[in-house]
Amino acid sequence: MERMPFGLSNAPARFQKGMDRILADLPFVKVYLDDILVFSPDPETHLEHLRIVFQRLARYNLTLSAEKCAFGMPEVEYLAHVFDGEGMRPAINKVEAITKWPAPQNVVELRSFLGLAGYYREFIPDFSDHARPLQRILTLCKNDDPKLEDTWSDEHEASFYELKAALAILPYLAYPDFDQPFQLCTDASDYAIGGVLEQNGRPVGYYSQALSGSQLNWPVYEKEAYALLKSLLHFEHFILGYPLEVICFSDHRPLSWIKKSCSPK
Repeated sequence: MERMPFGLSNAPARFQKGMDRILADLPFVKVYLDDILVFSPDPETHLEHLRIVFQRLARYNLTLSAEKCAFGMPEVEYLAHVFDGEGMRPAINKVEAITKWPAPQNVVELRSFLGLAGYYREFIPDFSDHARPLQRILTLCKNDDPKLEDTWSDEHEASFYELKAALAILPYLAYPDFDQPFQLCTDASDYAIGGVLEQNGRPVGYYSQALSGSQLNWPVYEKEAYALLKSLLHFEHFILGYPLEVICFSDHRPLSWIKKSCSPK
């Protein structure tokens, strides 16, 4: 069989599993279904990487469409992100769609906006804090059809435009350099926690999470400690096994007791 049949419910998962089996051991390749990304530090190495990929695909009788291929590109759009030699940013057409998005008139439109904006939450500092008023509408409105005119307030309007403005500046995330130290800055508000992983003043990624239930009643030091814990867990794929020291910053001085405490709690 040379093509994956259409209509099978598990076709995407099976296809992805097959592509992973073929290419996953190559550290210079990322693959999502039939989108193959080959990245290299210089043109000569790139040619060698392409040769290896072509040989691997030929071994499994897989062919490429020349019209859909691009080689030697200084930057490339992949899964609605743009990657270049220094880092990544959201795709400009997606950013334009968000910044031109009209104020939602119903719950369906609001959910669609938050879904698209949330796809880029890694680029937005304090995303959960900014989105909280809008998320609260979705929690309160169980029906997909109700108009928002009765519940939409100045707070929701401000939240909507804050998220649009955060992406309008075309935020940029740097690639991690494992020969350089990481800095992790965390913070907590009344309603959310967040953190940013940096290197040399450049953000590698942002993290945020809304607080809920009893978490909202925690004292400040517990919220600040929770922000540190959850940020470390979120970025563990960068810092677990990292040979250098990760420097953590917090504006909550009492949090320094963690270094002296022997209690696992």
